[in-house]
Amino acid sequence: MRYSHRLVFLATLISGLVASPAAATSLQALSLGELVENAQQIIVGEVLTSQSHYDERGQIVTDHEVRVIDVWSGQPLSSVLVRSLGGSVGEVGMRVPGSASLRTGERYLLFLRSISPNRPMRCVGMSQGAMPVQGSAQSAQVLPGGAGAHLVQRNPQGQLIAAPSALLHAESLPRLRRRIQRLSSP
Repeated sequence: MRYSHRLVFLATLISGLVASPAAATSLQALSLGELVENAQQIIVGEVLTSQSHYDERGQIVTDHEVRVIDVWSGQPLSSVLVRSLGGSVGEVGMRVPGSASLRTGERYLLFLRSISPNRPMRCVGMSQGAMPVQGSAQSAQVLPGGAGAHLVQRNPQGQLIAAPSALLHAESLPRLRRRIQRLSSP
């Protein structure tokens, strides 16, 4: 009798561990300079559409059509396709904590990089490279990126410790643009 109780407890414990989703993905924190350095395109854009599907590896991804409002760095574009991990296809869903979660109708400051030519762009550092923009053009504020991610860095002893995001607080769009221009100047 005691053996069967232990077996049930152990099976419940194991199934709970396997079935429990992770609350966040640990990512190496990127500074604003590292976001700028690793981005091929830096844009302010509005998400027009989002379409989830299976990619060539069988993972669910979501492609977001983004209307470019302003190009801060990179090639002039009118729109760009941005891919993020996760989404829903039929009754199957996949959530990837730390992946850029872009919402239709919302504006973002995006730090983008292409993995290969003729492929959708991806956000540098996952959600770190997708910073929400709120407010009107005159008073627009950029919010810190990194939603759903546990940002970490190594201390001098080599241990992983919590780290701040590239933006510590909301910042005006014009002020942040000036900072990024200084960082991208040779």
